[in-house]
Amino acid sequence: MSVIIYEKKYPKVDITKLGEANAADMNDEMEELTYEQIVQKIYKAVLYVPIPEREQTAKDFIKTAVRISNEYEIDIRISQQFSHISVDLYFDAAGGMGFLKELIAYSDDIAFFSHADGHEIVLSLDCYTSLVYKNGDLMKS
Repeated sequence: MSVIIYEKKYPKVDITKLGEANAADMNDEMEELTYEQIVQKIYKAVLYVPIPEREQTAKDFIKTAVRISNEYEIDIRISQQFSHISVDLYFDAAGGMGFLKELIAYSDDIAFFSHADGHEIVLSLDCYTSLVYKNGDLMKS
């Protein structure tokens, strides 16, 4: 038997309808850009400052992710971004995921995706290796 201790539900926004309205308004204002031009705009005035003391943490993050993947036979993808290391773990629904606590402890950011790449759940964990500045403002640390 379970007893609910706390529950609250928030109204949901249909983002598909929101996107259509915003896209219609923006079409008149948007200029035609190539992929390369879009990337240039995104990364213009962005500065990445490596954090030397995070180097060992990043190595431990990768080592732990590989070990957990091997021990539990979990599909994995590890990639290096400009500012961080990403570990993507691919699952089908399961309980008892406490073995991930060690890996999550190294993570600075966490994202979940459902029904991606043929799996029910994708857990994306990031370990930052650089400070990110855009136009002189600190974006991520």
